[in-house]
Amino acid sequence: MKKYIIFDLDWTLINSNNNIKEIIFDYFKINDIENYDKVRYTLDFDKISSIKELLEYVYSGNEENIDKKHDEIYKYLDEKNHKSKFIDWTIKKIIELKDRYKLYLSTWSSTKFAEEILEIWWIKKYFEIILWSEKIQKSEEHLDIFMEKSNDPNFFQLSISIWDSPKDEYFAKQRNIDFIKIWEKYKSISDIKNI
Repeated sequence: MKKYIIFDLDWTLINSNNNIKEIIFDYFKINDIENYDKVRYTLDFDKISSIKELLEYVYSGNEENIDKKHDEIYKYLDEKNHKSKFIDWTIKKIIELKDRYKLYLSTWSSTKFAEEILEIWWIKKYFEIILWSEKIQKSEEHLDIFMEKSNDPNFFQLSISIWDSPKDEYFAKQRNIDFIKIWEKYKSISDIKNI
C-alpha cells in the first residue's frame, strides 16, 4: 500500500503555465532583447525542469552570466507572478489525501512564490517537505532528498508521483516511482480519484 504522494506545483496544482512564460518573455524583452527570440522558441516546460536549465541553453558556457540571470529572473518572477491560482479540485483533494498519505511538493518555482501561494490557500501545513528550485534544481535530487528525510528506505516503492510533464515522468521512472500525469488539454482529477 502506498504511503507517500509527491506533487508538482506549477501546471499540476496551479494554472501557471502561460503566466510564467509571459513573465520570462517580458524579462528578456526588457533586459536581454538579443536572446528574446531564442528563449521564445525554446521555452518548453515539457523539456526543461528549471530556469537554470533554460539559461544553460541560452548562455551555454557562460556560468557567470547564467548565475546572474538566474537570480534576476527569480526575483522578477516573484515580483510579477500574481495571477496563478489553484485548479478548482486541488485544495479539496489535498485536504482529503493528507489523512491517508504523507505529502511532498517539488517545484521549480521560487521559495517565496511557493510558500506564498500555499499559505494563501491554507495548505502549506499539509506538506512534509517543500523543495523549490532556485537553490537545488528540480530533478531526481529532489526525490532523493524526500527519501532521505522520510527515513524510509522503501520511500520510492511506496510513493506516487503526480506531475505534469515528460521530464517529470522521467525523474519518477529513474527512481521507480509510480507516476500519474495530471496535465492534459483540460485539467482532470479523474486519474487520481481512486488514490
